[in-house]
Amino acid sequence: MKNFIYPIFNFIFCSALCFGSHQIILYDWSGQFGYVKDKGLIFWGKDWRSKNLLFDGAWAIFPQMYGDNIMQGFLADPQDNQTIDSLNILSYLNYDQGDYGLDRFSFGLENFSKNKNFKIEAFKRSFLGNHNQYYYSTYQPLQQSYIISYETNDSLDHSGLSIGHFNTYSGFPDKQKITNGLYDNKITSLNYFWKKKIGQIFYEFSLDQFLQRYKAIHTLSIYEGSRFLNRSQYKIAGTYLNDGNLVSFGINTNNRNIIFDTKFNSVWHEIISKIDRSPFYIFLSIIKNKKDYFFNYNISFTKKLNSIKLQLSNLSQYTPTHPYYFFKDSSKVTPEFFQKSRNNALLKWDGIKNDISVEVSFTKDKQNFLGSHIQDSLLMKNQYLNMELSYERILISNFHLLLKYNINQTNNYYSGGIGKKISVEFNSYFSLFDKYMKIELRTQFNHLFDRVNHSLINPIEMVPIIYQSNDFTELDNPMPITLINGSINAKVSSFTIGFKWINITEIILSSLGSDRDNHLTFHPEMPEMGRQINLLLSWSFQD
Repeated sequence: MKNFIYPIFNFIFCSALCFGSHQIILYDWSGQFGYVKDKGLIFWGKDWRSKNLLFDGAWAIFPQMYGDNIMQGFLADPQDNQTIDSLNILSYLNYDQGDYGLDRFSFGLENFSKNKNFKIEAFKRSFLGNHNQYYYSTYQPLQQSYIISYETNDSLDHSGLSIGHFNTYSGFPDKQKITNGLYDNKITSLNYFWKKKIGQIFYEFSLDQFLQRYKAIHTLSIYEGSRFLNRSQYKIAGTYLNDGNLVSFGINTNNRNIIFDTKFNSVWHEIISKIDRSPFYIFLSIIKNKKDYFFNYNISFTKKLNSIKLQLSNLSQYTPTHPYYFFKDSSKVTPEFFQKSRNNALLKWDGIKNDISVEVSFTKDKQNFLGSHIQDSLLMKNQYLNMELSYERILISNFHLLLKYNINQTNNYYSGGIGKKISVEFNSYFSLFDKYMKIELRTQFNHLFDRVNHSLINPIEMVPIIYQSNDFTELDNPMPITLINGSINAKVSSFTIGFKWINITEIILSSLGSDRDNHLTFHPEMPEMGRQINLLLSWSFQD
């Protein structure tokens, strides 16, 4: 009877862990720690943006840490700009509470009048963890995030100012010590932009300032004092836009100062040009750093014929080397930039009730990671192949099915160690009480297999880390993971109440008192995760 009950409950309620084209892998069910996968690779060491704010990718690589609004606004390409959507003016309150001291609260207050938009957003997260791994002799929230933005927009002028402060203070599990380590991170980011329209030309000036103080007391940390990162970026650009065709030219200036026990300074200038004329998009830039010049490009072709869409792209990008390698390099010969190239192909068919797509990407990373000379890691490569098949179908008007199959090479440095993934997701809704109440159900089944533990990121230094052992053990070849989550929401007007079940199999096994369990982990440095049940409340309102 039990063997019959388990699969029924497993597929009743689930929820997905993804935002757009990016997949989130969590180290805990609160969203405090984890990583983002972009085209099958862990996102690290690269600038990104959210809410107009610039984030330096040295020690800030997990947007979910700073709240859902930051993750939802996540832009992996820092050249993209993001402005406030004045057409969707909403203030909101979100609160959820769950097991192991989980307590999350966020709110946004927005005022819009006469082409002016002022908004305040705040987020806080408290969570002890199912092993008390985040406790560090204080009960202050693990994460506090605050954003203030002001924007004006008329037919000729568009300007805005955004300021964000992000305070992380958390214990961090350390397997080499009896007590937890410390993860202490403070970030302040500021953005100002001004755009002026003259005829068909838009002139733009923007300024970004990013300040970070990061302190990590942990076995994996190379330096246990406070680290300081000061990053500034200035941009001047002109854009010609006519009949959907775009031509842009601009100059970026970047200055980054990093202080450990010594100081590292890097200044580089970038000349940027863009051409967007269907079906082609061309991005070209030249970076000057001291006496060195680097050439970046991104060329893509997009063609849609009836229900079929084809997209091809080829990218080559030079990225500043992570400060970790300068600190570890006693010879001081580490290059300041390294090259990464990517080829990507997407084929998609959009039907009336069916969507089918296949996407393949191949990436090469030319950085020579420290430790790659070790004999046991000769099979490790700096190249990454990822392929994803996706099928969506509307079964009936209020029932949606999504199937995904992902294949990812793992004989490399930072694919995340997940070779294959099968995902099945159901979304449905129905109405009650003469359609005054809307019930939303979401179910998802994830099976991750062909896993390894040598293709990961150091969660403290945020650089690739290689785990090695002399014998073939569970550390080298972790077991497959079957993760089943679920949620149900009841919505009346703009107020929503709901429940979320994470790892339903473990919830059922523990409630039955079974000797079996479904504990799982995505990183050998992190403790196992079990079950989680959350109550959610949400209220949004106009202006």
